[in-house]
Amino acid sequence: MKKYVSSTIFFLVFSLLAMVVIRPYLASIAINEAKKCETGYDWALADRKIALALRLDPFSAENYTVAGRLYAIRASIKKDKIPLLLESEGKYIKAYRLNPRDTVSLVELAALEKELFLADPAVYKDRLGHSVGFYRGAFDLDPNNYLVNFEIGRNLTGLWKYLDDKEKDFALERFKSCLELVPWYSEKVNDALMYNLGSEVWKYRKKVFVVGAPKKRIADGPAWTGRADGPGNVYENGNMYWTGTVSRTIEVPEGACVIKIKARGSSALGVWPYMIVELDGSEIGEAYVDSPEWEYYVFNADTKGGTKILSVTFTNDGGDPKRGTDRNLYVGEVEVNKYE
Repeated sequence: MKKYVSSTIFFLVFSLLAMVVIRPYLASIAINEAKKCETGYDWALADRKIALALRLDPFSAENYTVAGRLYAIRASIKKDKIPLLLESEGKYIKAYRLNPRDTVSLVELAALEKELFLADPAVYKDRLGHSVGFYRGAFDLDPNNYLVNFEIGRNLTGLWKYLDDKEKDFALERFKSCLELVPWYSEKVNDALMYNLGSEVWKYRKKVFVVGAPKKRIADGPAWTGRADGPGNVYENGNMYWTGTVSRTIEVPEGACVIKIKARGSSALGVWPYMIVELDGSEIGEAYVDSPEWEYYVFNADTKGGTKILSVTFTNDGGDPKRGTDRNLYVGEVEVNKYE
């Protein structure tokens, strides 16, 4: 009897050990082998390895996430992508149910739902709402993660024509939050906005970038003053090395006038600095500063005259460390003439 009890206990302990340690370990080996098979385009073997991993450890949210990711990657290079997207969706949803607080997995699920919707908007129209909902859930879980904010903004602006006004505002707010957390991400944010919104980008950039005159009156004088969007970066003499705004006071005549701003730039990755110009908070123009030499950039205004605050905002700071290039904006003297 004692021998039987001992054997039973040993069997139970071994079974528990196998369930808690050995099976998850073997599952991790199988999922890593599946990754290698995907890299080598051996998809049939990859499918078997994925199935084995999930059978060995059916409660691993991480393994389901990896499986969903592998099917999503495969869908991106296959012509008949919808079956693979649906397979990926099933794996991500299982991962979400096992661990609803995994922000990365939730962001990827939201992106997957977006791809399903775009693959066939008529058939998968409900996936648009799913995608937005999952993105909102990811933001609620980790609102101070700049990458989460950026990915939400980037992916939702890719659905721009399908979004309602509240959803559009949510997407733009995520870009703005990203820049508040890491101002040096301005180049990526600017590129995403330009790519996804195209000609409409200029209607919405003020909701993302901090543009405009300072809230407090600046001291009278010819010098440009201001700070970058990030802490501790103060502009001197109009040299703008980071995304942000500089301002100065100017005297303008009553009626129509021409404002000439002397500026030059340094390019990076083939892109020149971009400036937005405002007078007392109202935009009067924008331009790429596409020369390393000082040149005048001309803007028109029509006011009641007097002392005004002229502001220049640099929106697309960036660089290429490998080539040693840095995109900067330099603004200099201002000339104001009454329009004749």
